[in-house]
Amino acid sequence: MKSRVMVQVADRRIEPDEHEVPPVGPKEALLRVEACGLCGSDVEQYRGNFAAKGIMRYPVIPGHEPVGRIAEIGKEAARSWGVAVGDRVALEPHLSCGRCELCLGGAYHNCRALMPPGAPPCYGYTPRDVGHGLWGGYSEYIHLHERTMLHKVPETMPLALALLYQPIAAGIRWAVHVPETTMGDTVLILGHGQRGLGAVVAAREAGARTVIVTGTSRSAYKLRLAEALGADHTIDAPFGAN
Repeated sequence: MKSRVMVQVADRRIEPDEHEVPPVGPKEALLRVEACGLCGSDVEQYRGNFAAKGIMRYPVIPGHEPVGRIAEIGKEAARSWGVAVGDRVALEPHLSCGRCELCLGGAYHNCRALMPPGAPPCYGYTPRDVGHGLWGGYSEYIHLHERTMLHKVPETMPLALALLYQPIAAGIRWAVHVPETTMGDTVLILGHGQRGLGAVVAAREAGARTVIVTGTSRSAYKLRLAEALGADHTIDAPFGAN
């Protein structure tokens, strides 16, 4: 069986192709992608910023925010992940060994133990010539590595809402976990993009007393959305203003 894929082969160049779907081992699974979120880093990747810095190399199947259904799964994977064929899941992008100092210290997203140099252990960034090559969400199928972290998505949740799992997760990390936000704090969020809005939700849920969001009148509707999500104050801060 082949999977239709979109492959980035150079800076600002993505081409359609097909990729052989590898067999699924007992600790692995196959995900049928229903949709894939778009991150700001996808834009940087498309422009070639990451390749220029040596963070990744071509060819690569982009897409690190996929939501889909389990199409096939090994017995050990089904037991350890607690999912079955047909379940809808969202993937965490990073693949980590779970044993190194970074992983044991909680910084598993910085682990580089699973892939060779120049091949980030992350869905959407691992090159096509590494292993089976079917790593990205711009594809009909993703072959799931045994170290994959995934989360079951309720059937009642609309797909468009499920795709916001990464902005919400980023908001929780950036607005709560990293700054150690707690009840009664005042939080200033610079930017009203999807992750900024996710940070509004996270800060409010963490018990912040006051949440302030900056943005631009060019996207005034996002400032209004920030207020609807719980921001107490919004500030129009035009880009380039003194």
